[in-house]
Amino acid sequence: PFSPEQLTLANISPSSSALVQASQVQYGPQPLPFFSYLQSQAEMQTHANWLFTNYGTIHVRAENVRLDAAPAPSLWPVVLGMNVADPAVIPMWQVAGGGLTWTMRISRIKRHIEFTEERVEASVTLNLDWEPSSYWS
Repeated sequence: PFSPEQLTLANISPSSSALVQASQVQYGPQPLPFFSYLQSQAEMQTHANWLFTNYGTIHVRAENVRLDAAPAPSLWPVVLGMNVADPAVIPMWQVAGGGLTWTMRISRIKRHIEFTEERVEASVTLNLDWEPSSYWS
């Protein structure tokens, strides 16, 4: 919690200590420090519980997803218009068929546009991180 009077306030941790300990045993302690400007202890507790519920386990991350618009002109708006924190829907298909579709947040963008006599390239390479569905609503 943030104290305008510079007081040292108690740390807020998730309510379910058994689940927190189980998570620490499995993944190691990974504190998420943040300042809470909420004034209500109940709201701060609810926020700590929400953070643990949604980020207390390991989630999928997509790295170096590359889209090239040179052979597919319909991708030009995507290459030029994507920004960090935009949502992206990514299908993760299995070789044998079927799969999952994830809604993720763009956390890193690298654009490359090149036009020469020998080569035309317009690509974007993305890193995407999982976000809980309540992040989008």
